[in-house]
Amino acid sequence: MTCPQAYLPLTLALLIPSAAAQKSPDFREQIQPILSEHCFACHGPDQATRKAGLRLDTEAGALAALKEGGHALVPGDLEASQLWQRISSSDPDVRMPPADSEQQLSSEKIDLLRTWIADGAKWQDHWAWVAPRKANLPEVQNTNWTRNPIDHFILAKLEQEGLAPAREADRAALLRRLSLDLTGMPPSLEELQNFLVDEDPGAYERVVDRLLSSSRYGEHLARTWLDAARYGDTHGLHLDNLRSMWPWRDWVIGAYNKNMPFDRFATEQLAGDLLPEATQAQKIASGFNRCNPTSAEGGMIAKEYLSIYAKDRTDTTAVVMLGVSMGCAQCHDHKYDPFSMKDYYSMLGFFNSISDTASDQNIPNPAPFIRVENEEQTEELARLGTLELSLGKQLDAPMPETDAQQAEWEQDWNDELAARWLILSPTAASAQNGAVLHIEDDQAILASGPNPTTDVYFVESTCREDQLTSLRLEALTHETQVGDLPGRAENGNYVLTDLSLEIAECGVDDPNWQAVELTNPNAQFSQVKYPIAHALDADPKTGWASLGRTGARDASFNAKQPFGFEGGTRLRVRLAFESQFPQHAIGHFRLAISEDPDLLAPVSGPWFVSSRQTLSAAISAPDAPHPFSTALDLDALDEEGKPIWTERPDFPDGKPHGLPSGLGSFYLTRTLSLPSARSLRIGLGSDDGVRVFLDNTRVFAKHVMRGSAVDQDFLELEVKAGEHQLLLEINNHGGASGFAWRLVEQSSSELSPATALTLASPASERRPEEQTELRELFRRKHAPEWIAMRDQRDAARADGEKLRTTLPTSMVSVELAKARPARILMRGAYDRPGDTVQPNTPTSLPPLPTGAPQNRLGLAQWLVADNNPLAARVVVNRHWQRIFGIGIVKTSEDFGTQGERPVHPKLLDWLAVELHEHDWNLQHLQRLIVTSATYRQSSIVGQEKLTQDPNNRLISRGARFRLDGEILRDQALMVSGLLVEKIGGPPVKPYQPGGLWKAVGYSRSNTVNFTQDKGEANYRRSLYTFWKRTSAPPNLTIFDAPSRESTCVRRERTNTPMQALALLNDPQYVEFSREFANRILAQGGEDDLAKLHFAFKSLTSRLPNQSESTLLLQLLDEAREHFLADAEGAAALLAVGATPLTNSDHAPEIAAWTVLASTLFSLDEVITRG
Repeated sequence: MTCPQAYLPLTLALLIPSAAAQKSPDFREQIQPILSEHCFACHGPDQATRKAGLRLDTEAGALAALKEGGHALVPGDLEASQLWQRISSSDPDVRMPPADSEQQLSSEKIDLLRTWIADGAKWQDHWAWVAPRKANLPEVQNTNWTRNPIDHFILAKLEQEGLAPAREADRAALLRRLSLDLTGMPPSLEELQNFLVDEDPGAYERVVDRLLSSSRYGEHLARTWLDAARYGDTHGLHLDNLRSMWPWRDWVIGAYNKNMPFDRFATEQLAGDLLPEATQAQKIASGFNRCNPTSAEGGMIAKEYLSIYAKDRTDTTAVVMLGVSMGCAQCHDHKYDPFSMKDYYSMLGFFNSISDTASDQNIPNPAPFIRVENEEQTEELARLGTLELSLGKQLDAPMPETDAQQAEWEQDWNDELAARWLILSPTAASAQNGAVLHIEDDQAILASGPNPTTDVYFVESTCREDQLTSLRLEALTHETQVGDLPGRAENGNYVLTDLSLEIAECGVDDPNWQAVELTNPNAQFSQVKYPIAHALDADPKTGWASLGRTGARDASFNAKQPFGFEGGTRLRVRLAFESQFPQHAIGHFRLAISEDPDLLAPVSGPWFVSSRQTLSAAISAPDAPHPFSTALDLDALDEEGKPIWTERPDFPDGKPHGLPSGLGSFYLTRTLSLPSARSLRIGLGSDDGVRVFLDNTRVFAKHVMRGSAVDQDFLELEVKAGEHQLLLEINNHGGASGFAWRLVEQSSSELSPATALTLASPASERRPEEQTELRELFRRKHAPEWIAMRDQRDAARADGEKLRTTLPTSMVSVELAKARPARILMRGAYDRPGDTVQPNTPTSLPPLPTGAPQNRLGLAQWLVADNNPLAARVVVNRHWQRIFGIGIVKTSEDFGTQGERPVHPKLLDWLAVELHEHDWNLQHLQRLIVTSATYRQSSIVGQEKLTQDPNNRLISRGARFRLDGEILRDQALMVSGLLVEKIGGPPVKPYQPGGLWKAVGYSRSNTVNFTQDKGEANYRRSLYTFWKRTSAPPNLTIFDAPSRESTCVRRERTNTPMQALALLNDPQYVEFSREFANRILAQGGEDDLAKLHFAFKSLTSRLPNQSESTLLLQLLDEAREHFLADAEGAAALLAVGATPLTNSDHAPEIAAWTVLASTLFSLDEVITRG
């Protein structure tokens, strides 16, 4: 039995007109959109979801043999084409798309596919993937209408559709349109009058040139670029704290005002930091890559957020520079466009090695950033730097008279130091593991014989002194040792892992040896990572070493309290050399002791930690008292009867220690006892900020966010003899907290212990830096001329540093020294890495230019290369969109197969090539557009044309659309006379309703509370309004401004009652209306009609007609009558706004005109570009 459906194709073929009777469909305009919408989801670029192995997004795939036999597409043969058989079948098991698909084909689309196949299935690549070419200008019938090449393309299409262009707009309307399009401001009455009376040829073109050269031009164009770049003044995520990026915004303004060619504009933003000898401006430009939202969320996983940031930069660059949505390929091959996951992550590779960190640390300028100098500041810093350098050279120069005095000073000190120390005469010296220790005539000890892997020396001696304070170790050289060095190792080094001292009373048969507690060691020289302090830490993995200088070197070890016996003192010194480095013992050394009380070490008590945590005022007020300033009782109890203070003997000095986590301030205290007045140098670490109090006086404060480590800061203190109370306040901003503390150095005279050791050594054995240290020490104390010169140098340095700290910062891009490899992430998950990929461009587009580096600079060069099919088209379309309200390609963010096709494809390509041929000159492009007859058409439209071209896609008339919120506000500022025209600078905070920031903010955020600025900051252009991403300016978002949490290249445009209410009731618009009213009364003329004409013309560039005048004057009379009867109402209305009312005697009159001005601000003609 024959199946009836077998005859269905034939039946359909008989019912549908023959291909010969129909015009062959255009593949790009008619066929590809059908395949993209209905077929690509299952038969497109995404290999993972491709059904039956059939690919319909490429010609090769469509013509390929099917797995089950036959071909989907056989050009010219409907019967052999499975595509036709499937779409025309009535059998639900056979028909495509499947019966359960939401993408069913209409009969019209089936007919188009049938005709296309029958006509030979002519294939074309998607228009956006093919490089543009400059077509010949189309022939037109009305040659008198055209002014430049744009008009040929537009008119040809209009004539094809049976339409005629609109007449040219009147001159006043043209000037308003032109001013709004090129500067975002309406023309002034003076500019309008000058243009209307200028009847010389080229008057219009001269206005175009004037507007393009206005500084307002760069501000106006920058606004839409900030949308695209997702610029904000906050970080955007978590606390949404303040971000310092406004110098980048100012760079964008300057680039447009200088008419920077777009290829440079793009290159410097993507890779300004990679340009040879990059300038400050180019580095600032690279901040484009840093405009993405960032976070400092506690517990964040660095790899996850770095992946998020790299994806954001990839997606933004793809949309902004290429007009494609590559983000779909994060998790799988793109379902509609030829971008695989490998393509995506290869593109991501260009951005994966920017050296920012995952956490923005909630600070305004997370690294990398630069401090931004203006021309004046650069000159001043250069002057100060030159002065500092010159004075520095003079300070280092010989001073014969002073140098002679220094020699005498050194000799005096040497005599005193010699008297300070008593050389020990060893009575015994032995080595534990085999070395032979020989006591020499000068009381030095020389090691010889075997040199074991590790060793321990023991030296005994006696002395009569009983108030000993310090022990000195001299590490000496010897002719039998290597390279004039004290060590026995092959390289002449040693590692003293431990030194200890025991004492016993002389003349006792069974001595009771007692350990002496040594502390605060000092060394003449220590090797990096092997400081002298390690000789007392009882850790064999550490020690004191001193490779890095030749000759002898000394170390001293101070006692916490005097030691010795009246009848004489026996001493036993133990020196251990038990490090991981074999045979690293001292080969030649000598010991000495001192009774100098000034060598006694300060004695620090144990740390006590408070259980009391407070929200300290230290962040905003460093001089605020701490909570224990009135009484510090270590035995005090809290409200529950528990001790407030807990002793922490497990907090030794010199190591970081953790404190409780959480937001707030934590307190530690200890005693500090000094046997004599001392100069102390303290090493300090903290997580996060810290304040230090000595006897209730603040001696140090630092507001910073960081993890704690040893010696992050150094504190210099002059402390009197006696017992003192130290208190530390650690200010934590969240997460872990901690501190570190150690006594680095102490001295009771002008010589520190380390300097005294240096001075005691022969001048011939001192290193150059030691000689310099001694020279500076002497001159600092005894050379007035040198001191004055030093003060001048220090003042120049301080002035330079002070100036640098006032410089604004801007986040920039900097590459990692070692590139971070990019890997394909399965399903886009950071923790599912796949294959590693190299930075590269999509395989469906041209490759990187020959010789281009495989980094962001190479990517930028590729973007603007001659053969890149996208960049120039995207730029042209974006500027066309800005001027006409809608792009030649409506979906300016998506030139892919799911985007809308260009309405005027040949015009788009012609302009793209024109832009490229004119060196990417944006003003040339805009001049070409705004001087065309197309642009100059009137926006007035009749019903017939409105029916044929409802959305003006054919540009059959002048474009008409509601102005953006920024333009509406700036227009009102300008006509009110309040506008403060000042280019650049920090963002400003004009009016907005209270509580908006608090509603979306964390209490710890520095943008949780909105504080309105004062003075001129309220009246700057809207471009400079502070942009908090989680709560963007409401007076702008109500007019469809984006949040800038992600890129936006096409704003939505709505018209809502809320917008009308904002224009009427927003306090700033009320203030603008009041000030406009004052201006009308002052400048508008003698009578109401003259004033009305002045006001109306200021906003619309024309006079009102009779009907409009009548209605508006009637409104004015009603308002005047109302406020004459309601003086309080008039006063309340005029009290709105920060600008003081200057002539309150005329309040009812001003209030009436305020109502009229407010009405004018809300007119459709005023809020519309037409």
